[in-house]
Amino acid sequence: MEKDYIKIDEKDWKAIRVEIWLSPIIIISPILFSGYLIYDWYTRGFLLNENYRYIGELFLAILILLPNLFFDFKFIKSLIKYNKVKTRLTSFKKQVKGR
Repeated sequence: MEKDYIKIDEKDWKAIRVEIWLSPIIIISPILFSGYLIYDWYTRGFLLNENYRYIGELFLAILILLPNLFFDFKFIKSLIKYNKVKTRLTSFKKQVKGR
């Protein structure tokens, strides 16, 4: 049985490059936002003993942070895998040109 591989054209490579350039924003901004919410809950809610008023901020921060971390690890793994495939392809193209 033959394996069918996905053909990637130039438009797909451009989309992948844009995603790579935007990956720091995609990864860091939700972490910073949820960190701010946790800090705000800690300073205004926990330290001032008004937990009941700021528990929503903590819940929202956890709701943003946990799924984001889960998907960020998968996203970073796929970027590393893409980088490995890209380096193999470029080295293969150099070998073919050298013949």
